[in-house]
Amino acid sequence: WRLEGSLRCEYVGVKGGVLADAIGYGKTACTIGLIDCTYKDPHPQVPPAFTGFIPTRATLVLAPTNLHAQWVAEITKFTGDALKVLSVPTCAQLKRLTLNELMEADVVVATYRLFYSSAYLRRLEEVARTQCPGFAFPRLPVGALGSGASDARREWARAYRTAFE
Repeated sequence: WRLEGSLRCEYVGVKGGVLADAIGYGKTACTIGLIDCTYKDPHPQVPPAFTGFIPTRATLVLAPTNLHAQWVAEITKFTGDALKVLSVPTCAQLKRLTLNELMEADVVVATYRLFYSSAYLRRLEEVARTQCPGFAFPRLPVGALGSGASDARREWARAYRTAFE
């Protein structure tokens, strides 16, 4: 007996991925090489389901705060002026960027911490409410964090409580 099957995939032009190898395995070099090889590719067609989103070719690199400057320096070191790199370590710097700057960027390097900041969460809710009046983030069950929660989860919970309670 033999069971056969087939799978048909349709490419819709949206790309993404996560590279989470261990320390020293060349994540930075691999990522910069991939960005450098593909940044001149034509803009992908935006699927109809995503027409409300802002089109950008930028690669978003999320790095720990202590590695943010290193990422920006490494990209510049290996690609020179070929790529337009935006450095966004804080919400204040994100707010200074224009929509055109984000749309024209090849790489946006941000920190994880940016997404945990109360300023970012407040701004995100403001933007969401302009698109969906009455929008509110769901309440986080803080008691569910437990004593073994990571620093990042505790920090997020603290920022969330500050912003929304």
